[in-house]
Amino acid sequence: MITVYTKPNCSHCVTAKQYLVEHGIGFAEVDVVANANALSFLREQGHRTVPQLYVGERLIEGGNAALQRLSISDLHQMIDSSSGLGND
Repeated sequence: MITVYTKPNCSHCVTAKQYLVEHGIGFAEVDVVANANALSFLREQGHRTVPQLYVGERLIEGGNAALQRLSISDLHQMIDSSSGLGND
């Protein structure tokens, strides 16, 4: 499962979520404006922008731009690995 840390009126967040929906990839959306704990988590991790995308505990470094560069098969492999389904 992918966690997408987002905020309202963020065009990069919208694009990332649309990409995931278009490819049938499930995700949990966390609004950092509405969730102070999520905002604190992102700040503790050194993030200052959204979207931040995590596959399990693994960050997709580079946000939406990095997500768009990943192949769908690589993304599925990351998801499978994070859920213990991979053969890594």
